[in-house]
This record gives sequence, C-alpha cells and structure tokens, in this order.
Amino acid sequence: MKLTQWQVGMALAVVALLAWAYTSIRSLEPARATSSAETAPAPTVAGEHEPANEGPLQLASEQRRPPEPRVAEENRFPDWVSVSGRLSLPRGTPRSPVLRLHIDGEDDFAWDIETTGGAVDALGSFAVGSRYRGEGPPRGVSLHVYIDDLGFTRTPKLRPEEFTFDEDSRTWQAKVSIDLNWIVVRGRLVDDLGQPVSACRVVLKRLSSDGKEVECITARDTGGDGRFELDSVACGATLELSIQLQGFVPIHLGVALADGLVQDLGVLQLSRGLSISGQLKSSFPPQARVRQLEVWLTHPAQDERDPQTGAVRTSTTTERVAEVPIAEDGSFKLTGLTPDEYDIRLREKRELLGGRSKRKSHLVAAPASDLVLVDDGAIVRMQARDRSTGKVIPGHLRVKFNGRWCWPTDGWPVSDDDGPLNLNWDCGVAVEGLARMNGYRDTPVSFTTPGEGEVLEYDVLFDALPLEVEKR
Repeated sequence: MKLTQWQVGMALAVVALLAWAYTSIRSLEPARATSSAETAPAPTVAGEHEPANEGPLQLASEQRRPPEPRVAEENRFPDWVSVSGRLSLPRGTPRSPVLRLHIDGEDDFAWDIETTGGAVDALGSFAVGSRYRGEGPPRGVSLHVYIDDLGFTRTPKLRPEEFTFDEDSRTWQAKVSIDLNWIVVRGRLVDDLGQPVSACRVVLKRLSSDGKEVECITARDTGGDGRFELDSVACGATLELSIQLQGFVPIHLGVALADGLVQDLGVLQLSRGLSISGQLKSSFPPQARVRQLEVWLTHPAQDERDPQTGAVRTSTTTERVAEVPIAEDGSFKLTGLTPDEYDIRLREKRELLGGRSKRKSHLVAAPASDLVLVDDGAIVRMQARDRSTGKVIPGHLRVKFNGRWCWPTDGWPVSDDDGPLNLNWDCGVAVEGLARMNGYRDTPVSFTTPGEGEVLEYDVLFDALPLEVEKR
C-alpha cells in the first residue's frame, strides 16, 4: 500500500508533537526537586534555641487568658425601655395583632426599628421593648398596633410618670391596658337615578371630642358596582365617613362603634343638589380667554377660644369646592351645590398666554341660572431683550410698579418658565415701573395699556453690566 504525500506529512507531525511533549516533561523534574529542597525545614544547629510555636496552640492559650476588667462608665444612660400589658379586641378580628414600640426623640427624631417582642398571645398579653438613648423617664412613647395587612393604629402617648426604673436590668418599664375597636365599614354608593357611582373616594376620619378632624384613618375608591369596604382600627374615637365627588352634594356621616366587627351602611345616595349656570363674556382673543372658574364657599363664623390667653375670637373659613371648565362658547354649569352663597372667581392663570388676571369675585346664591360673568381689561405682554443684539434674554423678568392698579403690595411680578410676563390691566392706564434681569442694568418701563380685550407686545431693552477686571 502506497502512502500519499499528505499522509506522510501528518505522520511526521504527530511524531514531532510526541517528542516535544516528552522533552517538556523531562525538563520539569529538576525544577520539582529544587523546589522540594528549598521548602524542606533546615536542620537545627546544636545550641540554638528553636523559635517559639506560633501555631494554633499559642492562639488557644491566648484565648484562655481572662479578659481585662472593663471600666464602668459614669452617668451611663439606661439601655432599654419596655412596655407590657394586655390588648383587647372585638370579636371577629381576623388574626392576632403585632405591636411595635415607637419613641419620639429630640428634634422630632423617632426610632422603632430595634423593637423586640410585640407578639400578642391568646389571652391578649404582650411585652415589647426597644433600646433607649435618653436620660430620665422616656417621653413620646406610643405603640403601633398592626393587624394583618389591614393597617395599623397608634395608641396615645404614655406619660413619663407611668414608667418605673429597674436598677438590675437598667430598664424603664410601664404596664398598660389597651382596648381597640376594630371595625369594617361597608356600603354601596348610587346617584339620583339609582345607578352605581364608581371611582369615588370614600374616606374614614377620626374626630376629636369637639368634632374637628384629627387624622384620616383609611380611604378607598368605590368599585364598578359602587361598593366600598374600609378596614381600619379605631381607638375609642368618634368616626366620620366623608364622600366628596365634584358635581354632587358631599356626604358626611357619623359612624358609631357598635359591638361587632362589620358595619354595613347599606345604600348611600349622592344627590346632584342645586346648580348655577351662565355665560362668560370676554372681549379677549380666544388664546387669552379664561378657561376655568374657581368656586369657593365661606363657612359661617365660629367662636374659638385661645388656649393660652383664653380670649374668644370669631373666625370664618373659606373652602374651594370646585373647579369648573368653561366651554368654547363661554357657557358653564356648576352642580352639586347646597343652598348657600358661593364666591365664583375667574382663574388667575390664562391659557397659552399664561397671564395673570385681576381677582374678580362674583357672590352668587344657589340655585341660579342665566348668570353673566364679564372678563374685561387689557393684557400687556412683556419680553426682555438685549439692547445691543436684540435677542431675547433667558431668565425670569421681574417688574416693580409703584401704582395700586396691579399689585397693591408693591411687589415684583415674575415671569414664568423663562417666558414673557403677561399682566392683566385696566384699559387706557399710564404705567411706570422698573424692570430687572440678572446680569443687566435695571431698566425703567413706561407704557399705556391698550383698549378693551387688546394685547400689547412690549419689549424691555436691557444694557449688560460691564465685567469687573480681576485684581491681581
């Protein structure tokens, strides 16, 4: 059999590869012998002392040494604060709650992350503790009670005199008894026609003894069928269910803490109430017209007593109850009103131009129809430009006026978002003031406002401040 030239070449290559591998292995054997000789321990010469053993035996002997006595710290603060007692819940509570300790420190600093314990046994007993870095009886200690994933409540703060100090454990201790009323409020919300009202916010609030709101406990939105369910904990307080939806009369319903877990309020009906409708007439161009109305309600005056001086003062509160859009033809309609007197104001921000309108108020008693509101005046649109280049200067333009026809407080109106400054004025008024831009000289402004519904484009030309030469 004859071998081809290619087969002969492959055989020679395999032989050469095997020879190279054999030579490499033989060359490594002297190096191994040398490294073994270098790592072998040197013989000990007679008369020389062997070095001390620095292995595990010495470490073990060092660990057996008695620890050095610690110097007692003087005026050392207590390490712990502990609260124990019994927690009672109404029947039907889904599961045992968990308590955590909350301590308010200086500068409103609070810590409750180091709480130990907190579990409540079948009899309602609990013991919870936390590190304490204060001096003297702790202040601002309260308990957070968590029940499942339904939320938590905070108990009233414990008084410092309720704590006693234990010298042996260096712990401030207090014993309390907590009665919680856990309730679930359910109901269904419909409108005047009996149709379910969805996506309506239902809020459960806790009130003080004088009927003022203390805090919002929980809030939920109604579902597609108008149903809602509020799960919360109430610490023996007066509760109020609040339902507010624009276009409907608000509902404020007191909730009594009955014996039991679930309270079904049944079907609650939202009423559309009274309405105010009308037309807004404006001589401004479409892009400068007011697009929204604000509706405010002034609550009756109430007598309040100052807790410090004891003086009685009468105060009224104003609440914004709605924001009503204005249609393209100027028509508007407000619904869900009660038989009260409302303050209807033109919104200050103008669409597109961003101008500020004069604060125009219209006192209207509901119900009312065919109401006519007038949006009059003129707009001055001011823009800052560099006198030498004619380019618009980026930044906020500020203008100060000494007259009383725009800002009685003699303030500095400021442009928004580096844009022009738009001001709403009376017609045919001579105006003088002072304009300011960062990096430019203050510039006097002088103009006469245009006619009814007109817009005046006014450029304020500024001269740049000279650059100061750095002293060496």
